[in-house]
Amino acid sequence: MRQGEITVACATGPVPTRHFWGIHPSIWFVPTLSIDQLGDEMYVVELDFADDPRRLDARPAHRERLQALSLQGTLVLAGPWADDAGALLVFDLPSEAALREVMDDDPYYGTPGVTVRRIREWKPIAGGSPRGGDRAGAP
Repeated sequence: MRQGEITVACATGPVPTRHFWGIHPSIWFVPTLSIDQLGDEMYVVELDFADDPRRLDARPAHRERLQALSLQGTLVLAGPWADDAGALLVFDLPSEAALREVMDDDPYYGTPGVTVRRIREWKPIAGGSPRGGDRAGAP
């Protein structure tokens, strides 16, 4: 596997792909990016879900947007919690204002049954591919 590809971890074993969504909602997508390939500012968005059929109706279009953002390198990873009570999304963007613009372009975040619980700036210092580097000056 080349640096920057995506590995799909599923019961049948890892499968390389370049898409985060569209295969099956229970498949985990793990980017194999080096920490050095990520921007200096990243943002984590935590969502809460409620039982509302409008959320499920809006989800396919939302996942298409997420796929496009992942292909652009804006979305690092995303996925629901195992109990489907919410989701976690990690964006590689230069500012919170840029994140809010991305979120404003996706009606899903205002859909009944979807609550944006938290937005936090995140400064990763290690991780990515097994050979990924650490950030200089990290504690």
